[in-house]
Amino acid sequence: MIGTTANGDPARPWRVLPAPRRLGLWLIDLAQPPDRAALAQLTEREWVRAARFHNPADRHCYVTAHAAVRGLIATHCGLALACQRFDWTIFGKWRLASAVGWDFSLSYAGDTALVGIAKGCAVGVDLERRRSIPDASALARLHFTQRDCAALAGLSAGDRDAVFLRGWTRKEACVKALGTGLSIGLAAPLTDLETGVYDGCCTARYGDLSVTVGSATMIGPSIGTLIGAWALVPPQ
Repeated sequence: MIGTTANGDPARPWRVLPAPRRLGLWLIDLAQPPDRAALAQLTEREWVRAARFHNPADRHCYVTAHAAVRGLIATHCGLALACQRFDWTIFGKWRLASAVGWDFSLSYAGDTALVGIAKGCAVGVDLERRRSIPDASALARLHFTQRDCAALAGLSAGDRDAVFLRGWTRKEACVKALGTGLSIGLAAPLTDLETGVYDGCCTARYGDLSVTVGSATMIGPSIGTLIGAWALVPPQ
């Protein structure tokens, strides 16, 4: 189970991941029951969105992830559940409206989620389960820089899948941190955003913006192989 404590306390459904100073990063087990107090704080918008999932398992993951975000905000930011207020940008980014200076991001793959909470900068996270990507090279040519595409060339199919997903999650995390969705490609091509395709941190440039991006591969008997990424955009 994700998040089992070593001191005998009840296990929590999350695992703390290494992250830079201004970022809190957690891996969430969505197979666990959601916290009832946090669940009671979900907005009408979230319940309407949850109702659109035809698969009960998908509906459970959605509401559990959104409840977990509230619990982590309460613990990490010191903002009680009843004091948390949220809104959404025109691009659909979910924001904490009741605490100036804090930002968060959520991504999930199956029954595992990745949550990032940052102080003083915008954050984006993305999570993918390692799997076969038959059209990895074609997708890379559409979205990756020439250098990142070159890194994929010559790799075996298995290695190419992992490297592509690492590059993909890094780029998605940057896009989420920038807060404008994939529509940023209308202003400048995503192929201008150099994020790299390997683990480790780097600073990417997108126009006049600076984005710090990093990633990690997580392996375990209960989660398989997960490839995650985070990105931070400081105030410009």
